[in-house]
Amino acid sequence: MIKPTELLSVREACIQDRRRVQEIAAESMRHFGLEPDFATLDIDLGRFGAAATHTVAQLVAEIGGSVIGSLILTRKDSNTLKLTGFYVHGSARGKGAGKALLHRAIAAARSHGYTAIYLETWSQMHSAVHLYKSFGWTLDQALDPSTGAEWSYVLQIPGAEGETPTATKTLQD
Repeated sequence: MIKPTELLSVREACIQDRRRVQEIAAESMRHFGLEPDFATLDIDLGRFGAAATHTVAQLVAEIGGSVIGSLILTRKDSNTLKLTGFYVHGSARGKGAGKALLHRAIAAARSHGYTAIYLETWSQMHSAVHLYKSFGWTLDQALDPSTGAEWSYVLQIPGAEGETPTATKTLQD
C-alpha cells in the first residue's frame, strides 16, 4: 500500500525497469481481458528501457523508489508522436501518477517540436479515457480491433506552433 507521504517522481526509464513495467502492463491488460504480447503487438514494452531511434521518451513513475507506472513516446510522423505503454499499477491509480506521466510526456513532445500526440485504446478503459479527455485529447477514429485497440485519440500539443493559447488551460487543470 502506498502511503500519502511518499513522493511521486517521474524519470527517464532504464533497462532495469523493463521487468517491473512489463509486470504492471501485463496485470492491467489481463484485467481487461487482453493478453500481453511483448514480442510483436506490444514491442515497445518488450524493448522498454533500451535506446531506439524511433523513441522520443520512455518514462517511469515512482513512489517511494518503486516503479508504479510507465509511458512511451515514439515517432509516428514528422509532426506527431504515438503514446504507448501507458500503465499505472492498480495500487497507485488515482494518486497522480498518470497525470504526472502525461504532463512529462507533453513537455517532452513540445520540447522536441512535435505538434500532436496520437494514442490507441479500448473504450472499456474508462479511467484512462477520462484522463485523456481531461488533458484535451479528442476522439480520432474507430480502429479494427485486430490492430490491438478499438479507438484512437489525438492531442494537439498546447503551446505548439499553430495552437491557440487557450489550449494551455488543459495542462493546468
